[in-house]
Amino acid sequence: MIPAIETNRLRLFAPNKDAFEMYKKFYTDGSASKMYGGPIGLEQAWARLKADVGSWYLSGFGVWVIQLKSNDTMLVHVVFGKVKNDQKN
Repeated sequence: MIPAIETNRLRLFAPNKDAFEMYKKFYTDGSASKMYGGPIGLEQAWARLKADVGSWYLSGFGVWVIQLKSNDTMLVHVVFGKVKNDQKN
């Protein structure tokens, strides 16, 4: 199980399928997602979520979502650590 970290205002967690509403709201908003290549459409937001969820299972680490708890807003997502391409050819 991947742990979540919570403060009074924020929640840091690994995304799952229940995070899609946050991803949809974040990635379809041009001002919120401009530093992440947005805005993008719903299908691309779903694909981004699937990739973020999948990285935990394929690599053992992945994206963390930082959520504002007062209104379930995704503020940002981050990866801590060195990311390398470990795909086998």
